Amino acid sequence: MVGTHHGSAEKASDINASSCYHHDMRTTLTLEPDVSAMIERELFEKNTTLKSVINERLRRGYAAESSRQVCEIPAPMKLGKPLVANFDNIAEVLELIENDPH
Repeated sequence: MVGTHHGSAEKASDINASSCYHHDMRTTLTLEPDVSAMIERELFEKNTTLKSVINERLRRGYAAESSRQVCEIPAPMKLGKPLVANFDNIAEVLELIENDPH
């Protein structure tokens, strides 16, 4: 069930799900107030169980995470001749940057 902490300025909620089956896990989650409110709203709107809401949301989150595409590394491209011949000369580089109209 969902309970509330009263010890902090913001109220956090604890969820205690008790199942003693071999593949289920008993866990206590401490939720931030905004997350707790979203779950409470979904419980009311869907008239469902806390267990089903939490499991469905976790499944969706993990599915979205695993389906993310890996960022592509851009192909190299020619940028032309460097404006500074030697990047070891910091004074020259800074002067070029400070005088750049862009």
